Amino acid sequence: MELDVWVDFDGNEMDTWKGGDWSKTMDGEYYKNRSPFFPNGHTVFYKVKALAEAGKFHTEYIDELTRFVIVPRSEIVKLLKIEEYQLDHIAERLTELKTFIETLPEDKEYKLIFQEF
Repeated sequence: MELDVWVDFDGNEMDTWKGGDWSKTMDGEYYKNRSPFFPNGHTVFYKVKALAEAGKFHTEYIDELTRFVIVPRSEIVKLLKIEEYQLDHIAERLTELKTFIETLPEDKEYKLIFQEF
């Protein structure tokens, strides 16, 4: 199983619980990513999945292969710290993701999108 994980933000058409339309975000058969991908999506997925199942975060399925979890920016920063311990070959991708996350306001919540393919 391959897994892409990226950060999305509130206030766009992906707000399914606010009557949004996910089909507007499609690029072919995949959803468009709003941020760079996490270099090691599986690590992030299993960490956040456990927290969501424990009731710490809201999670929702979009379709059978795609779900999102609502998390504060501080949780995204913690996930980046986990990623930093990975191999050097992901350093460039991780830097790009960190730069994106640094632009996000700290007082908002964001969606981590998990898409299997």
